[in-house]
Amino acid sequence: MNNKIPNDSITASANLSHFGTNEVSLVLDGNLETVYASNGSYPTGSYGDIYFKLPQHRVLEKIDFYTSNLRGWGLIQSFEILYKNNISTADWNSVFRSSNWETSEGLRIAEFSPVFANEICIRVHGSNGRFITMNEISFYSSLMQELNMLTFFDEINGDFILSDFLTLAIIDEVQNDIKDFPELYSVSEIVKYLFFSKMTTIKYNEVAISKNNSITIDEFCNTLKIVKTDKLNSLGMFVKNSKNVIFISNSDCEIVCFEDRKDFHYNKTIKLARGINRVFIPKSGELFLIGDLNENIYIRGYGFNESSVFKMGESKFTQFLNLQNNRKNMFIEGKNFIANIDTNWIKNNFDEHRFLDAIITIDAYYDYLYAILDTPLYFDKNIVKRLLWQGDSEERVGIKNTDIGSILNFGGDASLFFKNGIHNFATPLICRLTAEEMVSNKFFSKELGDLLKLGFYKTFEFKYNKVLALTGEDKKDIFIKIMLYSNSDRFITRLFRKYYTYEFSENENPLDKLTLWLSELICRNVASLFIQKGYTFSQDTINLCNKYPNLFLDIDNITFENHKEFFRRERELFNQYYLNRIQQEVTR
Repeated sequence: MNNKIPNDSITASANLSHFGTNEVSLVLDGNLETVYASNGSYPTGSYGDIYFKLPQHRVLEKIDFYTSNLRGWGLIQSFEILYKNNISTADWNSVFRSSNWETSEGLRIAEFSPVFANEICIRVHGSNGRFITMNEISFYSSLMQELNMLTFFDEINGDFILSDFLTLAIIDEVQNDIKDFPELYSVSEIVKYLFFSKMTTIKYNEVAISKNNSITIDEFCNTLKIVKTDKLNSLGMFVKNSKNVIFISNSDCEIVCFEDRKDFHYNKTIKLARGINRVFIPKSGELFLIGDLNENIYIRGYGFNESSVFKMGESKFTQFLNLQNNRKNMFIEGKNFIANIDTNWIKNNFDEHRFLDAIITIDAYYDYLYAILDTPLYFDKNIVKRLLWQGDSEERVGIKNTDIGSILNFGGDASLFFKNGIHNFATPLICRLTAEEMVSNKFFSKELGDLLKLGFYKTFEFKYNKVLALTGEDKKDIFIKIMLYSNSDRFITRLFRKYYTYEFSENENPLDKLTLWLSELICRNVASLFIQKGYTFSQDTINLCNKYPNLFLDIDNITFENHKEFFRRERELFNQYYLNRIQQEVTR
């Protein structure tokens, strides 16, 4: 038996504006002569939505509405019913889709399995001219199933409050009554979870994360030939101690729990299916959504504590620290990184200004790194956020590989990263580690990869440390001196640009190609420098490099202190040599 619900307190809205005075609220006035008419049409292949908000949750099992043409447009021919509630849905859930394509004016009727809802969407998939007209709508509840739902709750306006008389036997009895109605049964599962968790009021965390339509992680990392690491998006959810929790997701996705403990620990990912997921979290930790998103994600979680992720512009420093409640670690998310830092260390070493300055410093360093990679040439923005992890021990800073990419682990000394000013931040150790982290062995042989990592490292070192530190290995030292001679921090950028667009054949020697490219970049014969140290090349490489003149000064005499003068003097000698050659040609 169903019962018509009064329209008095129901509100309506639409994703299309209305024509003239034909507002969407007119569908609730009980007058068949008035009509909502859209002012525009929805795009081909898309749809138009009309939304209804009920004053409280009801069990609905039928909706009907009247549609007509207005000036020959707007007759609804195909439609869908979707619903939301504040318990068991994360986003719109479909419960009915019309099977016939209606071509005449009249009543459209939708009868469906009962749903516990406070929001309804009429989604129009087909209509005359893709405009929408609706004259009147009615909602019908199931009296019997509403009684079942009210068995669970003392209050359903605002926060849901569980009945004081609720027992496991009562829950089981109601579940037996509604077992054939999956939408209601999902509500009862949430109620059972809350009952076992000794919660009297329904409280949940909710997060919505928009997909990135432009690029994927694979495309980004493969183009730049850097080490892959998955996207991480904070869910704003923290688990304190091991416990069972519930996730309700609008889509299949994967999440990970970063445990709040001594060392970086990455456990298996948690796979969430669309709908309700009961999950056991074994340790305290922060929850993140990982990977590329194929669609917008909506996740609702029950049984969670407040998150501790600090994001600039979204969090206030003092309030953020006060939320920690003896939390050992806290996550800090910048534009280019996510860091796990000891809470007491932050409190003892920073005020708000220095804390924000330290975040800006790390982001500026990674901005420079991505500028070297020429990222803006290929992508509008950087979508990779590196994970920086502080443990308790004083272990040496280093890189760890995980199933979701690579992280920088810096033991107990957060001051390695959180410093004032980029010149204080970019120590030789940090420069070396970030260089190693960025160049992927997936794309380069070890020999070539080591040279490119060295190129990154020396680019940072020249810019921030102002030193020329050689390795004692002829091949690497020639490469370093060539970089310094180029007199430009864009040298490594131009070199990488060549690698982006070139695919090595199976038998090709990478050192041959590197030598040729170095010659092209500085317009000098670099092969002769390597040959002097005993290295050999193919005759083709030698011939191509011989098209460029040899350096007019001994590269072994270059230092960081004299490299600008060295560059100026060498060019001066080249210009004089070139001028003499021209004069000789003229006098012949």
